[in-house]
Amino acid sequence: MPSHPLLTALSAPDLWARLQAECALADAGRALIPDLIALVSDASAASEGRWRAAMILGELKDAGAVDALMTAAADPVWDVRHSAVWSLGMIGDARAFDLLLRVASTGTDEQVPYVAALALGQIDRSRALTVLGQLFAAPPGDAARRTAHSARVTLEERTR
Repeated sequence: MPSHPLLTALSAPDLWARLQAECALADAGRALIPDLIALVSDASAASEGRWRAAMILGELKDAGAVDALMTAAADPVWDVRHSAVWSLGMIGDARAFDLLLRVASTGTDEQVPYVAALALGQIDRSRALTVLGQLFAAPPGDAARRTAHSARVTLEERTR
């Protein structure tokens, strides 16, 4: 159970309370990073609070959160997984590259792999374009091929 009232408020029934808590936590910054990491890692906590904590960690760009976010990238809860992958890209730590590549090339949905593919570009754009080009060689109709193509086009557009 979260120890700080703002962490508890991330799972409040009221949307306004959740949004206010999210903003206050982002403003509080580094002091609550250990608590945010603990919340993301607590599988028994409400998923709403966990995915919001993951997003805040990405906004804070603290490399100390990378290990917890890498674990959360395999969480069974889609929102937690999606937020963890996005946050790994925001932090931009090279330790997450191989994991994000695995996520980008696998998965039953296309949204999380696509976010992972874009996150690769935030870590190492040149390397990401190379590996996404290799994924594009997958057979037509393959989800990894569609993900790689979409992400590669997006990354190339961002540099124009």
